[in-house]
Amino acid sequence: MKFVQEHLPAKTGLNKLPSASPLPEANWVLVFGSVNRFNDKGFAKTIKKRYPNAEIIGCTTSGEITSDGVYDDSIHITAMQWERSTLRFISKPVNSMEQSHALGAQIAAELKMDDLKGVFVLSDGLNVNGSELVEGLQEILPNVPITGGLAGDSAAFKQTLLINNDKIQDRVVIAVGIYGEDAIVTSGALGGWQPYGPPDKLRVQTKMWCMSWIINRLYLFIKCISVITLINYRLPG
Repeated sequence: MKFVQEHLPAKTGLNKLPSASPLPEANWVLVFGSVNRFNDKGFAKTIKKRYPNAEIIGCTTSGEITSDGVYDDSIHITAMQWERSTLRFISKPVNSMEQSHALGAQIAAELKMDDLKGVFVLSDGLNVNGSELVEGLQEILPNVPITGGLAGDSAAFKQTLLINNDKIQDRVVIAVGIYGEDAIVTSGALGGWQPYGPPDKLRVQTKMWCMSWIINRLYLFIKCISVITLINYRLPG
């Protein structure tokens, strides 16, 4: 498989991309960006023109991640050429959140084949129950890796969007089946903490926080005792 990535930071238009796409023979292109960027005039058609032979899918996010860091209001494009695998793309409308499980099962049933090695799913992030969608997929494909995620819109919780070739849509689920003996599909996640700043400074900050917490608790305790004392004083004996 070959792949090339392009990234456009905030306030950088698609017209800043090179006139020729870096991988014109790509057969699958992933696009991630903010709601504002997806709403740019001609956004989907411009990308489709750069990759006329590819299936183009993607969604809005709550921040775009690249090897250089995390960005807001940017566009990230990954063009891929799967040379020895077969890809099948399915798009289904979302009519109600209650159908999430059934929709997942329906998509899985349509993708199911003996040489299916993995499924990649992107979904509307506000009108779908993600847990139910995944359960429906796993019910039909219990031994097939399933990856992907829900679209985001930063912290607005108003509307999420997906790109499906030359269309920008909401209320839709897009799935990709990956087939072939040479295909290997895995997934991973990274979490936890990383140290930052001088250790001594961190310890001072921790001690200051602990002292603030102790003072705050002591103040509340004294306040509570004062109120109880006042109540006892005013109660008739």
